[in-house]
Amino acid sequence: MFNAATLVLAGLAALAPLGADASLSHGSRRSSRHNARALNRRADNATASTSGSAGKCRSHKPTTAISLSSAVPTASTSATTERAAATTAAQRNAESSKVASSSTQKASASAATSTKKASATSSSSAAASSSTSSSSGSSGSLKAALFPVSDTSSWTTASGLEGAVKLTTDALNIVSEIKSINNPISTHSGRTALQASFPKGNWGLNKGISGGMSWYGQGQTSTQDWNNAKEMTFGYGLFFTEGFDWNKGGKLPGLYFGTSEDNARGCSGGNRDTDCASVRLMWRTDGKAEAYTYLPNPEVSSKFNANKVLCNVAPESDCNDTYGASVGRGAFNFKSGAWNDVAMRVLLNTNGDANGEIEVYLNGESQIKVDGLIISSSDATRAQGIMAQSFFGGSDSSWASPQDQDIYFSDFSVAITKTF
Repeated sequence: MFNAATLVLAGLAALAPLGADASLSHGSRRSSRHNARALNRRADNATASTSGSAGKCRSHKPTTAISLSSAVPTASTSATTERAAATTAAQRNAESSKVASSSTQKASASAATSTKKASATSSSSAAASSSTSSSSGSSGSLKAALFPVSDTSSWTTASGLEGAVKLTTDALNIVSEIKSINNPISTHSGRTALQASFPKGNWGLNKGISGGMSWYGQGQTSTQDWNNAKEMTFGYGLFFTEGFDWNKGGKLPGLYFGTSEDNARGCSGGNRDTDCASVRLMWRTDGKAEAYTYLPNPEVSSKFNANKVLCNVAPESDCNDTYGASVGRGAFNFKSGAWNDVAMRVLLNTNGDANGEIEVYLNGESQIKVDGLIISSSDATRAQGIMAQSFFGGSDSSWASPQDQDIYFSDFSVAITKTF
């Protein structure tokens, strides 16, 4: 059995390290073990002097050692504690990072959503602005296409333009026509238009199968005076039906000039004179466009040599002694299945001098321009009106329409841009 001294010393040995910090350094732990061994020796001495039985005291040292070892933290215990603390700190940091990351992601998502909404709003506004601009600019674009030069007086059948008159035969003031040809007025692809039909095999005018269009008109004479016109423009819309087969070519409307209305009709169909003229358009193979003119022939008199310039207009031109001159063929191409807005400008020459001009426009843009021309040998020559002829040809059936097809004519517009 233990005596009182042994118990007191053992208790002191056990209590000494219990107040120590759990995170003692390696040197502190070694000092604690040294103190414990010293206390044990004191206990042994006390026991020996008290009871005189050393064996019984030594048999209880393991119990005292166990007490000390449980009271003093070992390196393993300290490391485990440190790892646990580190793990706890890491977990807290991870949780904090997750919270911060989550907040950042939410903020980013919110910002992205706001940006998308702002972008969508901006796009919608831009689209609306574009739509409004397109809508408001359409009439302006059409006017520029039909009236490429500022004028002193004008008229038009283009609905939507200021002062437009309804497209009727009365509005066109037709003075001559081939009545057997029917050209109904209807709405086509958004425009009021005259329809010219070309049945398969149709060519020329009155060449067996009826078709095409042929009339002469003076338009709104109440708003303009042809007799005072030194320069004028004539514009209109053209719609070739989808898949139009061009074959070798055909005639399109233009202007005619002469000392009188009857005299003016003498410059077409292989007929020429020096005091009349006509300027029309033609389509050719693949929809190639050209100006088609009957002007005083340089082969008749050298005083008209200035008109040879018509034979050299790029990309291709062709002059002959019998028919009209093909001028600037292929400068642009007509499109089928869409509106083509064309216009021509003619400036009459004066005093027999070569100071006349011809210009052709597509959608308001100049495509063919020729100056230094003699339009007529007579100062009495005036514009007489619209020469609205359209047919396949050509002088023989090789020019005939390969299929049933149509051309629609709209927005007839005439302007006087210079006066005498």
